[in-house]
Amino acid sequence: KYTLKTCTGKAGSLLLVDTSGIHRGMPLKEGVREALTNYYWVAKEKGGTGVPAIFDDLIIS
Repeated sequence: KYTLKTCTGKAGSLLLVDTSGIHRGMPLKEGVREALTNYYWVAKEKGGTGVPAIFDDLIIS
């Protein structure tokens, strides 16, 4: 059904991706993986869907 796509980079590479679909990091062969994840939404007042309810308790106003 689906084609497996692999995206790799050298140590220190920056990957910008839309991970809203199903995804998984491959197991590391050695070393560590560090990741920083950011989430962005368009406010309802600007025509977007706003922040999903599951994040309500995490929002600092």
